[in-house]
Amino acid sequence: MIYIYSVPKTHFFLPSLLPRGVSLLLPLPRCDLLLLHAYGHLSKSELLAKLGLSDGFYMRRRQLIALLPTLSKLYHVRCYAELEEERARERLFYEAAKAVYTQFYHGAAAEVRVDIGKTGPEGGVVVVDNYIDYVRMRSCGDWVYLAEPRPTPVEEYLLSGRLDVDKYLKFLHIVYARGYEEAVSSLY
Repeated sequence: MIYIYSVPKTHFFLPSLLPRGVSLLLPLPRCDLLLLHAYGHLSKSELLAKLGLSDGFYMRRRQLIALLPTLSKLYHVRCYAELEEERARERLFYEAAKAVYTQFYHGAAAEVRVDIGKTGPEGGVVVVDNYIDYVRMRSCGDWVYLAEPRPTPVEEYLLSGRLDVDKYLKFLHIVYARGYEEAVSSLY
């Protein structure tokens, strides 16, 4: 198995990285709906309503979703993320935001942790675009790194239980001012 660690700024390398026709597994749920959206047959709001996910999901995966038409012409694309898992991740991010608020204004926060026990998918080249999945799959096979794996402040909190409020707020400020891609790039 080959695993590729990629962040939004490096996703554009994916179409030229592999030979045509290989199976490419993407960290997305419901490729069918995402392709409809990428081809303009579903609006962003319709897509998110059908998936039951938030703008945060879309913000984190926008580049990969935009590349789906190109990738699906070159490779046998499959989406390996389960929809319920994505919804659970959304809830975790919400709980992490609540914990930041509580710690910032009240000095103590409830601990929110993620379970990383599950292993990775099989049957092709697997793209991993976040640190939590990287930690979960890092011992599964051979890795190609398009970027050095680094956690966002939220992922660091979910994995370790340590919350750096200043780092989190700075990251969040960059997300809202310049976009998720720039915020992730600011980690490097």
